[in-house]
Amino acid sequence: MLLRLINSLFSKQQHTFLLLCFLLIFRFIFETEKLPDYEAYFQIYSNPALYREWNLIFTTFIEGFKFLFPYEIFRFTIFIFGTILYLKLSLIQTWKELVPLFLLSCIILLEFYMIRLRAGMCITIFYFFYFCFMRQLKIISLPFALTSFCLHPATFLTLSLVYWPKILNITLNKAFIFFNICLWVCALLIVDFVSVERGEHLYSVINPYRFLVLMFIPTLFFLIISKFDLGEILNKTHTEFIGLLSLNIALIGLYLAGVFETSGEAIIRVYSIVAGPALLFSIILNNDKCSTSYKILAFSTLSINSLFFIRTVYL
Repeated sequence: MLLRLINSLFSKQQHTFLLLCFLLIFRFIFETEKLPDYEAYFQIYSNPALYREWNLIFTTFIEGFKFLFPYEIFRFTIFIFGTILYLKLSLIQTWKELVPLFLLSCIILLEFYMIRLRAGMCITIFYFFYFCFMRQLKIISLPFALTSFCLHPATFLTLSLVYWPKILNITLNKAFIFFNICLWVCALLIVDFVSVERGEHLYSVINPYRFLVLMFIPTLFFLIISKFDLGEILNKTHTEFIGLLSLNIALIGLYLAGVFETSGEAIIRVYSIVAGPALLFSIILNNDKCSTSYKILAFSTLSINSLFFIRTVYL
């Protein structure tokens, strides 16, 4: 009833403006110097030349930006680019979905556009590439793809594993599901192998509670209510969901096999991209096409992932 009243009082453009205002208020409240990586990015912003070997694209962008603007404006600009992806929240027509999706958007903006800034920039630029490519603007899309990859290769490759079926117009069938799971297994094994180079101080295991309530139980529940009919699942779902389901199955198998003994933190960083920005973007953009079973899995995954993130940062 309240949402209908708001719809009757404001136009779609005004809805979007109101949503943007609420997101800016959220940022004003939670943006502090105590945020993780705030100081680290400040050091990079203060002297980007020292970090050029770490990431040429990111430091080059900073060198150009800092001539005109201070660090706070740099952070604010990244946040604004992040909000662009989720402003279609204003089109959600049911109050019971709008409120949780708004709260989840805030958490994801906090993680990727107020803390993990480089990954957030990569995500936004990747979607520029994706939209241009899907609209047959392939030449225009290539610079976005290259920039996104160079900015944060791990994030770009993670999103590519989610969207490659749509980009390459792959026919979805049971053989594809099997192949996609194998791709995720290979990707996760590579992350596990490469993570050793990050140093022993970053060694960690996956929290068993996170594995149980975020990956195992939601996936098992969905497969049960879908009667393990992968053909039916493919007919009712879309790209991000297939990516999440394939990733979950690959993670469950490798976790039970005893992998990820030292790479837990790196694996969760990869997982949070799929179970966060990509999944939220999907349910906002395709809300009217989502089945009830998909929404149950999506909302539970987004919510549990957000709770673990909040626990990590604030508790």
